[in-house]
Amino acid sequence: MSVFSSISNRKWSGWFFPSIPFVLGIGVAFVLGLAWLGVPGFLTRWILETVNEGDYFITANHVRLDLRGGIKASEVMVYRKGITGPPLLETRSLQVLFHLFEARMAGGSRVKEVRARGGVIRPLWGSRDGAGRGGSLATESTLSSSKGVGRAVVQMDLDVTLNDFDVLGVWVEELKAGVQVDKGEYRLSRLSGRVGRDLQSGTVEGTLAWTPLEKATGRLVTSFDPHALTPVFKRIYPDSLSVLERFSFPVAPPRFDLVFETDLRKPYGVKVSGRMQASQYAYRGAGIGFANISGDYIYGSGTSRLKLDSFLIVVGGRKAEGKTEFNFASQDTTFEVISAIDMASVLRLAGVREQALESWQFEGGSAIVAKGEVNTIVPDRSCLEATVEGKRVGFESVRASDYAFRFLGRGQTNQFSDIRAKIGGGSFFGSVLVEPASAGSNRVTRARVEIIHVDVDELIKLISTNQAWRTAGKLYGNIEWVALSGNSGAVPLSAQGRFAVRNARIFRLPLFAGLTAGLKRFAPGVDSGDTPVELKFSFQLSKGRVESRDIQMDYGWVTLSAQGSCGLDGTLDFTVEAHLARKPGMLGLAMASLFPAGTKIEFKLGGTLESPQWRRVDSR
Repeated sequence: MSVFSSISNRKWSGWFFPSIPFVLGIGVAFVLGLAWLGVPGFLTRWILETVNEGDYFITANHVRLDLRGGIKASEVMVYRKGITGPPLLETRSLQVLFHLFEARMAGGSRVKEVRARGGVIRPLWGSRDGAGRGGSLATESTLSSSKGVGRAVVQMDLDVTLNDFDVLGVWVEELKAGVQVDKGEYRLSRLSGRVGRDLQSGTVEGTLAWTPLEKATGRLVTSFDPHALTPVFKRIYPDSLSVLERFSFPVAPPRFDLVFETDLRKPYGVKVSGRMQASQYAYRGAGIGFANISGDYIYGSGTSRLKLDSFLIVVGGRKAEGKTEFNFASQDTTFEVISAIDMASVLRLAGVREQALESWQFEGGSAIVAKGEVNTIVPDRSCLEATVEGKRVGFESVRASDYAFRFLGRGQTNQFSDIRAKIGGGSFFGSVLVEPASAGSNRVTRARVEIIHVDVDELIKLISTNQAWRTAGKLYGNIEWVALSGNSGAVPLSAQGRFAVRNARIFRLPLFAGLTAGLKRFAPGVDSGDTPVELKFSFQLSKGRVESRDIQMDYGWVTLSAQGSCGLDGTLDFTVEAHLARKPGMLGLAMASLFPAGTKIEFKLGGTLESPQWRRVDSR
């Protein structure tokens, strides 16, 4: 080595090594500047131009370097090439991390992880609201036209995290998934997150695989309130909203375990099957303690059907089980059920309006076996059968126990047969037929009831709540009536029957106060309200008045016969004859000495039930 070369090497090394920290400092400052101040405009445009060679077009306001090996961008919009309308994705903040040192296969992606916060995701087929959250509905042809645009990535395997996103109107607090792409097939694995707001929020996990324009399959396990998905159902499956709105989950969300398959070649075609478990929720306002339901849902090509293969619900410690199917396209519902739940809950679950139950009280369980089909569009296609047995039922102030009946519904005709119940210490039996009137605008109710040994006081409660109208006695008889029902209520058309009352203390009633006052001058000792009465009569309803011509009462020393009518408005018009009869015994002899046998005293009864008016006509 020459002296000259030795001197040159010393000069070069003396300059180079001291300058390394300076060069490194410049490099670090440059990197920090890219991370803090952002990527210069020309680099940002180069990055976006490189990315936009694929199927998507991306815009961003500000791009910065991420020191962990990636970039950060703000106000990002992602468009699907070939699709008109708003962006597929909008986000306030987007972070992309890359594989820096790992080897990758040809055609693969260097993207390692994507994180986005605060934004909106729309489906490729668009949405239709007017708040800037949707756009025109993409057709199959427009989707197909985008196929092959740009240079598609052959392979991709990355992690995606979304926070605070609106997805099809559904709030996503957090969602994590592994995304894999291989030869045009997409897969989401390790899907987990939290969906919904406030009381509707809950967790979701599962998998999803799909081939664009062909099919999508997957599994979801959720524990959030399904009402959080209302925007999705409203836009895509509106028919299912009628069922969703019947449920409420105020205490805890239900748990769904669902497997689904979607045929993307058909508009919104989907098949879902799985199981639901829920507790402390309500259906149509009826509280349910626990439910276990399995079934499937099919939608597409004119079909919209929810089939529950089996269900078990528990209300108040009593259960109901069976199966049902809702056909939303034809508005048909078929069902088979065996239930031990109380009748009030059963009626609410069946959709009976709350107003119809205001005057009814149900206590204890009921045994129900029912099946049938209900069609809300063509009622004449409906057909229901049921047998019911229960413990206690009340209508206003009247109570019955151990009731039972059979029900048969055909179209708009409903028949209740073999009705049995215990009431007021006795029993009644009967049947009711409800059918359309000839005019078609109202309904006719035909009923027949037989009464055996029933407490008179219980029946009087149906007429008046006045405590003065209380008495004793047992009633026997039968009644048939016909009533016309419509929007203005029920209007009796006709009625007839025959009754007998035994050991009745009916003269305690205010109705007979004027009669007993008029009799006591002629028959001392028989005006006591505790005197038992035997009463028999038949009646007919005609032109709004209940008429009877053969009323007979045996009242101690007096036999009473009467005829007349009582209006449905409570007005009275009766003629009453009192016959003084010769009776054995000392009192009978004393009476006979004062009045000849067969003496008759006549009275007129007018006024109303609440304000009766008695007057004596004559005696002979």
